[in-house]
Amino acid sequence: MTARTLFAALFAAGLATSVAAAEPVHVGHWSIVELGESCVAYNRPDKEYNASPWNSLTIVAPEDGHAKLQVFFWPGHVKADTSKLLGAVRASGIERMSLDVVAISDYGVETMEQLPEAFAAQIRQGGEMTFALGGNSLIFDGTHMEAVLEALDTCRKAL
Repeated sequence: MTARTLFAALFAAGLATSVAAAEPVHVGHWSIVELGESCVAYNRPDKEYNASPWNSLTIVAPEDGHAKLQVFFWPGHVKADTSKLLGAVRASGIERMSLDVVAISDYGVETMEQLPEAFAAQIRQGGEMTFALGGNSLIFDGTHMEAVLEALDTCRKAL
């Protein structure tokens, strides 16, 4: 991963701080990287994420273990007063959950609190993950999610 790619990933994730350059761990199409005070897992290849972080899913795991979810839509799609994101995971029987979020850019939202355990449990099951906001939905492949979350937790514990 080049320094430019890493910075772009950090900027898109809202985490452009001092960073220890580390090689990412890859699990399927996911990358997990240590950022100094947190670890992130993102679902796009580095080159794509560098060029455009839109239409992506990121899980941020700080040292305290209170993971948050970031969903990046398209530029201009997220309004400053956005407060709810509807999430669903197909493998768990399509149980929908409304997540409290805050806009972090005009294209991204982040969960306000730690990712709810009930939703984290759905994500761990894998399967298709859908996130809806303002009439648009993004669908992500949740294959390998158990391994992704294990790698993210291993990274976080090493901070």
